Amino acid sequence: LLLDISSSMNDRAIAREMEVSPGTIKNRTERLARQAIAFHTNNLSHNSLREDLVADGFESFCVSQYFPNNLNILVGKESQLVYFFNYTLLRRKGRMTAAQKVEREELEKEVEYPKKELENNFKELALNIKKLMENSEIPFTQLYTDEKKEYKRALEKIVYFDEENFKHVTISSKKARIKKNPLFAVNYMDREIRKDLANHRRETVCHARNVNNMMNRLA
Repeated sequence: LLLDISSSMNDRAIAREMEVSPGTIKNRTERLARQAIAFHTNNLSHNSLREDLVADGFESFCVSQYFPNNLNILVGKESQLVYFFNYTLLRRKGRMTAAQKVEREELEKEVEYPKKELENNFKELALNIKKLMENSEIPFTQLYTDEKKEYKRALEKIVYFDEENFKHVTISSKKARIKKNPLFAVNYMDREIRKDLANHRRETVCHARNVNNMMNRLA
């Protein structure tokens, strides 16, 4: 099952291959996710930080393109180890026809968008960095991100960070996504997610129908 999930197969395709119901696949995926999260958490608890960090937001959608989301991802600059990720609901942006704007307004009557959600969720990521730094083998940590203002505001709210132990370095997201780019580690993780998970492919019809299921599959 794990190989099928990471081979960009959706739940129904896996169910057909294994001759079981899609509900069975969802159940097993949820169990795998819990074990993956427990395994990952246990490993990190015994791990000392020995590298700089890179963070970025991976954009996808759930239910429909009228409900895009942002997955904040924190990875090691050298190891590409994923240290943390979380979910943020976004409001649909970009060019839309008049009919699409009307449909968005109707759908959004049932949804409440928390204020400063992206900033607050990045603050959660920053607090995770604080925990990593408390068990670090290096005296100074650098965090590389793109130039989103929400990231800077979130980091400014963490008193633990100062010039003696932490530096936030911003890189333009328009720079080529090559290995020399300081954001390479997280850009590569974005690529792996797009490639390996059916519900995050570009222009896919296999999009996630449920946030919990989407996060389980990602885990």
